[in-house]
Amino acid sequence: MPKDLELLVIALDGAVPSVVSSLIDKGRLPAFKALREGGVWMTDCRPPFPTITPTCWSSFATGATPATHGATCQDFRLPGMPAGKVISAYHSQNIKAERFWEAAARAGKRSLIMQLPASGPAKSPHVYQVAGAACAAIKASSPEKPTVPSDPVIPSIFADTGAEPETVSWIAATPGSGQWQPSEFASTDRTLQTGAHSGRARLQSLPNGFHPVDWDVLVEKDRIEIVLDSQRIGTVAGRWTEPFARTLERTNGTKVRVWFRARLFDADPVTKRLRLYISETGPASEFASPVEFAKRLDEIPLVPANHGHSNLLASPETMEAYLEAELHNFEWQLKAMDAGLHMAAPHIAIIYSVYLDSMNHAFRNVVEGLQPVAAAEREAVINLYHRAYELADWFLAKAIERTGTSTTVMVVSDHGSVGYTSLFDPHSVLEEAGLLVTERTTDGRRRVDYARSQVYPVSTCHVYVNLKGREPGGIVAPDQYSAVVEKTISALLCAKMDSVSPVAFAVRHDEAGFIGLGGDRTGDVIYGIRGGRVGGHIGGVHACQIPTALSETGDIRSLCVVSGPGFDQNRVHTGPMWLWDLAPTLARALGYPEPAQSEGRVVHQIMVS
Repeated sequence: MPKDLELLVIALDGAVPSVVSSLIDKGRLPAFKALREGGVWMTDCRPPFPTITPTCWSSFATGATPATHGATCQDFRLPGMPAGKVISAYHSQNIKAERFWEAAARAGKRSLIMQLPASGPAKSPHVYQVAGAACAAIKASSPEKPTVPSDPVIPSIFADTGAEPETVSWIAATPGSGQWQPSEFASTDRTLQTGAHSGRARLQSLPNGFHPVDWDVLVEKDRIEIVLDSQRIGTVAGRWTEPFARTLERTNGTKVRVWFRARLFDADPVTKRLRLYISETGPASEFASPVEFAKRLDEIPLVPANHGHSNLLASPETMEAYLEAELHNFEWQLKAMDAGLHMAAPHIAIIYSVYLDSMNHAFRNVVEGLQPVAAAEREAVINLYHRAYELADWFLAKAIERTGTSTTVMVVSDHGSVGYTSLFDPHSVLEEAGLLVTERTTDGRRRVDYARSQVYPVSTCHVYVNLKGREPGGIVAPDQYSAVVEKTISALLCAKMDSVSPVAFAVRHDEAGFIGLGGDRTGDVIYGIRGGRVGGHIGGVHACQIPTALSETGDIRSLCVVSGPGFDQNRVHTGPMWLWDLAPTLARALGYPEPAQSEGRVVHQIMVS
């Protein structure tokens, strides 16, 4: 038991506090129940705005507002950039504020940070870092890479034994996604060359930076075997294989050993066609530091935690296997956590998981009864949705087993989730107002014509004026700037959806301080939408919504519960607080230096007097 571990944070992306509270009351989350009774449950912990992953986690980590830490959205612009070009807030090089574990490192405190978005690469030798699935590519890619970074380099594949050869790029399982919404789950195109119902077939994936990965398979009536050089990996329908390793070659000539799992599904009970799923994977060592810790991760005989199996949510026949894959993720994380605890003897450990947010994007509308589905299908989805939280409870209990009696334990989410029946599209609103011009691409999508647009939306909630002298190719004269801004605000505020005004606010850049925005990474106009039944054009169930948005049973606010020597016991704190208050509060409770740019307040009401 690591006696030096002073703080354990379980970071659950998208965990909805009302769901956790309800399941605790039903006796289904014993680890959460014990944590709540031994500590403080915060009912009004508000995420920053926009309510999008890198913005929220950066506020949690730094104790600063988005204007200060710089993650003003998942993508943002800098002055002088051409219209349509953006920078990713997932890359830690683009975060301008010190994180609380980096501040603690100044006092000699060591940390283990596993897979928290926008946290890596590490900036201190006292930090053991695993970038992982949600942010793996940040180490290898440019800081200018926009939107959600790509997952580990070997993408997951599905092979249907009755399908024709084709190039496939799966789509996020978000019901009712708008045409402007990017896939929540990054993917790489891959070619699947499948055989008939029996015989030999070859599958192939085309990962970035590697030579094509070929899979030689034998297809039988109810069985598929993966044929490797020295072994045959057999799988029957409904079962996962044990983890198995392959050595793959990069395009630069180097070789790497990586771990896989495979699972077989009955694709069609009538035709008896089979579907073979092969997991996403990658060399964990390439997204971790320091070197000795990174090498140890490659020795774990399990598939590194990833979220490349989110495509399992796209079908009722495969969605049950999603939780099985998440259990595999947690098993790897526990092994990696053990390695980090042994090697680093850290004072701080933060372990992150994204899967509850993926469940929200796929199923929140079904859970809330806002998407029409058959009663049996909705019941199955709700059952899966609740069991996902039970899996988080299992992981919480296993992680707590690795702590000491004096360890402070916090479970926190970056934001919650709210259902919707329609999506607010700022592009259509601004086009109707004559401020934006779009054109159709060959695949039927709309694309902004920046050469003819006075304004253009960026990411979740920002609108920029295409200003002469600032944007290369800008068309709005400086003396028309104010008029264009006011026309943009008016268009957004006057927008109607089902006779309801979905926009809660639309303000100028210099008025955005009340939501923690401002500075050179904030748009000329910022807007936020209400809860209810309207979703955002990006994110759908979160991102554009205001920090207190509610729907029928959804809540955008953050889950937050903490137990430890410095905090009250069996206390429910109903007072409002912000996610950026947590870093200075933890620093005060644990005796750490506050992060250098911290702006949050210490929440004295939840601490032992």
